Amino acid sequence: SSLFPFFPWVDLVPVLQQPVALRRFGDEIMNGCSTTDEEEALEPLLSHSVNLSDDYSSIGERKYTEGEGNLRESNLKKPGKNSAVAAVFNIVACTVGAGILSLPGGVASFGWLSLLLLPFITISAGYTAKLLIRCMHIVPGKRSNSYREIGIETFGSIGGVITLILQCTTLVGVCTIFLILVGGNMSAVLPWLTFHDIVLIAGVLLIPVSWLKTLREVSFLSYFGVAASVFCALVVLALGLQFAIDDTPKYEVVSTTSGFFLSFNVLVFSYGGHAVLPTVEKDMRTPANFPRVINIAFSIIALMYCSVAAVGYAGWGEALVGGSGNILDAAAASCDHCVIVTIAYVVISFHVFMAFPIPLNPVNLYLEHAFRFHEMSHTKELVSRLLLRTGVMVCIIALAMAIPWFGDFLSLVSAISVISMVFVLPILFYVVLSRRHQVHIAWWKMCVLVFLFLFGVFASVVGVLFAVRALGCDFATNAPYSNFFVPASANHTVESPRNSSWCTPL
Repeated sequence: SSLFPFFPWVDLVPVLQQPVALRRFGDEIMNGCSTTDEEEALEPLLSHSVNLSDDYSSIGERKYTEGEGNLRESNLKKPGKNSAVAAVFNIVACTVGAGILSLPGGVASFGWLSLLLLPFITISAGYTAKLLIRCMHIVPGKRSNSYREIGIETFGSIGGVITLILQCTTLVGVCTIFLILVGGNMSAVLPWLTFHDIVLIAGVLLIPVSWLKTLREVSFLSYFGVAASVFCALVVLALGLQFAIDDTPKYEVVSTTSGFFLSFNVLVFSYGGHAVLPTVEKDMRTPANFPRVINIAFSIIALMYCSVAAVGYAGWGEALVGGSGNILDAAAASCDHCVIVTIAYVVISFHVFMAFPIPLNPVNLYLEHAFRFHEMSHTKELVSRLLLRTGVMVCIIALAMAIPWFGDFLSLVSAISVISMVFVLPILFYVVLSRRHQVHIAWWKMCVLVFLFLFGVFASVVGVLFAVRALGCDFATNAPYSNFFVPASANHTVESPRNSSWCTPL
């Protein structure tokens, strides 16, 4: 058993699949969740695809070389409908979102050095995205159609459960972040309502929407989401450049260990679209072009992110440290709630409010299948579904009201699940499946995989600790959301008390 000396745990794969309790637990969860169900859950994220005309020929069974052996793609009964251009749009639309508002605050946590992290994260995330797609085709005569199926193929039902838990954690976290963002934004636009008032109102309004079993009719919101993100990015770029030139903000940010990991958490969160990549690749007319699609899509995303992060930090500097994490709050404080920022508040709030059911629906479907609602009578299934979905919404509303700090909560979600989905699992799955199916990996690539895997695990664990510590600081100082940013002073500083032991830089 030669295999990979860098990954001694690979030999434990058969052992991990043996415990009866684990396998039964995994089977109970996974038996109710078919591939069709998962594709239906993710459909609203992808059904906005634009089918641009192409002269691509039909695809049958094909071989392609990845530099690590010939991997045979089979089990393609018919080609997808989407062109490479549509696939690029899908990836950009599913990746770029409200998280773009947190980027300048993420850079502020570690100073200008954080900008060096963005190219590293972009290249690494693009590489692991390609590994994830290779895992779909690495098994001869078989194709995995989703992230969860890859987990099942690698570690059996328990692998599917772990993947499912991380996906649901991310989706619930995104829903909570959406409510926090709506509450923070609209409390700035409607000062007579508090953050908690707006979160409660928005949550109650969303409860009936969460009862919908399918969301095909809201897929058009993906177009609006991209437009809203681009509009907010343009607002940040315009105001950031103005304040950077006119007011010369301070940049005296001490680069600390905690600042590095908090910055890493925020930046990685913005690349958390790996779960939908298998569906995007499957729907392409020419899946062989997917690596090129990844390169183009991630280059576009990186250009947007680097621009917003650099200009946002240049415009407000250390004033972003200790704030809400939402760059629009800093912009509003600097220009005394000018009209353009108010419009940005409303646009992005409308987007996340309308898009809220899209990340929530897959979670509800997974829970319903886990509890076998499909085996109940129609009336009992309907009542159970309404109660379950209402209960999930109540939990999300309570979580958003209890933790109103947009940036720090986003950092926690990223550390708990997104880093694992982007850095850890694709590498783990690829190495295990390659070893099992005798696909050779060059030693230097193995070294790269080992580094990225260990770095991802370490960053996830340490990132959770520092994110929890940051939230502890928020609770200790009890800074109300509405007071994170005060009317602009000469240097646009933030008056936020940080004297607790939770807040001591590490």
